[in-house]
Amino acid sequence: MSKKEKTTKKKIVKEEERVPKHVSIRLSYRDYMKLVEIGDVAARMKEDREIKKIITSVINGFSEDLNADKFLGLVAGLHAKERTLERFYSQAPRGPPARMYFTDPEKCSKAVTELYEATKKWTKDKLRYDQKKETCPTDVRVMFYAYVRGKELVEDGSPDITVDKFLKKVAPNTLSKVKHIKRNNGSLIWEICSEIRGIKKKKSEEPKKGKKKIVEAEEESEEESEDDEPPKRRGKKIVESSEDELSEEESEEEAPKSKSKRR
Repeated sequence: MSKKEKTTKKKIVKEEERVPKHVSIRLSYRDYMKLVEIGDVAARMKEDREIKKIITSVINGFSEDLNADKFLGLVAGLHAKERTLERFYSQAPRGPPARMYFTDPEKCSKAVTELYEATKKWTKDKLRYDQKKETCPTDVRVMFYAYVRGKELVEDGSPDITVDKFLKKVAPNTLSKVKHIKRNNGSLIWEICSEIRGIKKKKSEEPKKGKKKIVEAEEESEEESEDDEPPKRRGKKIVESSEDELSEEESEEEAPKSKSKRR
């Protein structure tokens, strides 16, 4: 037998024998308890001789290798190696967190009080705090959606929320140029509620010195451009973050002159 044939046979044997060490099956606690009950029933059936005879006669009809003892033993031992519950009960339950961000009280802003006055007929017994001295993020979100429903700013089947003057008044920065909000745009709605609570949006950090940013030059459409100049090509500009941007005139003046001159 050649060396190649030996190596190929070894590879085939290794692939057939390769199995994972452990297999985890995820079950709900209710399904796990059903599995435990099935295992207990199988263990009782294994002890009863008459039932074993009946099961053996049934199994022998379609399998010669499997008998009642093997079958019932497999079923009875399905849950025997479960370790998750042991770890669960061995660990002490977690204590309550020191701070509950969504429900802990915080001072009311003027916009929160205005929103409360506009929605108090729809939010009766639904808020945690009085909205005059104290509020919380959850209360502001409840009042926001109550205002949207009460004022019928969203229609059935429509994905958009219409922004009215009052919403622009209580959240002017976030809604300055916004006319409609997508109902599933949770991040924007959270920004609106945060501004109503008086939380200022953090400014993006300025780029550190010495690093270069690659800025994409946007194409100017023909409709938006006031002059009749053709749209500029999209290109990449390298801008030094530590220096101010140069104007077009300065860049033209500082452009290096060509060394070769025609005579």
